[in-house]
Amino acid sequence: MSLNPEYYELIWQGLKRHEFRRRYVAGRATTWYVYLTAPASKLAAVIDLDAAIMDTPRRIADIC
Repeated sequence: MSLNPEYYELIWQGLKRHEFRRRYVAGRATTWYVYLTAPASKLAAVIDLDAAIMDTPRRIADIC
């Protein structure tokens, strides 16, 4: 998945804890290959993720 460099930095600083995507593999863990968009334009990380939490917007907000 592509990610803007500024958001990537916020994630690693612990200031951004969630990344919402409209389409995601449901029901199983996956590996996220993080590609930073311009100006970096590079593969920055490979992250193993647990199964996505798929629920109503209210329930997701409550988890946050």
